[in-house]
Amino acid sequence: MIKKYPIFIITIVGIIIISAFIIHLWYSGYFFSLSKTELKENEQFDTISAIKNTKFGIPVDSFNITERKVKYNETFGQIINQLPLKPEEINQINSKIKGIFDASKIKAGQKFYIFSHNDSSKKIAHIIYENNQLEYIRISFNDTITIEKINKEFYISKRFAKGEISSSLWNTMLENNLNPELAIKLSEIYAWTIDFFGLAKGDNFRVIFDEILIDSVSVGISKIYAVNFNHKGKPYYAFLYNQDGKDNYYDENGQSLKKAFLKAPLSYARITSRFSRRRFHPILKIWRPHSGVDYAAPAGTPVHSIGNGTVIEKGFSVSAGNFIKIRHNSIYTSMYNHLSNFAKGIYKGSQVMQGQIIGYVGQTGYATGPHLDFRIWKNGTLVNPLTIEAPSIEPINKQNKENFEKLKSLFKNLLLHIQ
Repeated sequence: MIKKYPIFIITIVGIIIISAFIIHLWYSGYFFSLSKTELKENEQFDTISAIKNTKFGIPVDSFNITERKVKYNETFGQIINQLPLKPEEINQINSKIKGIFDASKIKAGQKFYIFSHNDSSKKIAHIIYENNQLEYIRISFNDTITIEKINKEFYISKRFAKGEISSSLWNTMLENNLNPELAIKLSEIYAWTIDFFGLAKGDNFRVIFDEILIDSVSVGISKIYAVNFNHKGKPYYAFLYNQDGKDNYYDENGQSLKKAFLKAPLSYARITSRFSRRRFHPILKIWRPHSGVDYAAPAGTPVHSIGNGTVIEKGFSVSAGNFIKIRHNSIYTSMYNHLSNFAKGIYKGSQVMQGQIIGYVGQTGYATGPHLDFRIWKNGTLVNPLTIEAPSIEPINKQNKENFEKLKSLFKNLLLHIQ
């Protein structure tokens, strides 16, 4: 049986079927733009019960299966030597596994499965080492010993879900038994429009997406088609649309969600000090303006450039510690202070891209703990990074506008009916 995830799934099946069918007719190659292989796997998902008596592609009814975990400091050789195998079989395994899998890298806690014949011989037929969620090593004992690295069969399931923020987006995913990768995907989609460090309790979202399942367990998020994220009472829509051969996310008005600048230079941190004309300095013990935003994060956390630009300063000062200053255009310049170190290849005159790692969070200069002091200048004047409005890029062009509007209408209807 397929595991039933306690998330909010659409119950109005008719709406899904009819809407999906219309989308399929109008946008064949888009909403259902899975490859032929993926379509086959998606169909297999519907008939997963037909193959429930296999494990790692092996019919379980024919074998006794012993499951065990790798112990701390245990080696592959120690595990193999404990099994009822002939010395020549062990030698063949040690010889043949080279070039297929580095047996020295087995990890404590990972699982081994021993498939033994369920007759009087109890001879070992297969040994499985589960390397990770996506692949396993199979050692099979037939006329000769064969060793293979095999990718697990995966299934793509279209999912409809919703959630309400209680503390953080990550925790909300866990509370609703959703794959936490969905939080990362959403933060990437809305990186230019929603400051995920400032989510409020009661913010909520509805989302349509593809989930990758292996053995009925979610191992990843393949694609997100549409989202309605309500933040501080304002709805933020995102619709996936392929324009000029490129997938991108657009809002209700056909404007790209990508902006000239990222909303924040860090992922998953918290704001400890905001832009202020008067703040008590924790080290200098005086009242003075704080012309930036402080993001607390563990030392070594990557810091990203908020936009394309040129490094105009890279150095050290007593107050800012290690810092980088980037000119993005004739209007905007950004600065990143208290870095522990700089990324490789970053120097004065370097050209950087939006999202590129330029350094790492630290505690250099006047800092009481590891954090990033982030600043932006507009026309030479320091401004609040949290309120800056950067222009969007790549809007829906005129020839695609009609198709986009139809698609948007259908997806909004689907999002509305997620219960």
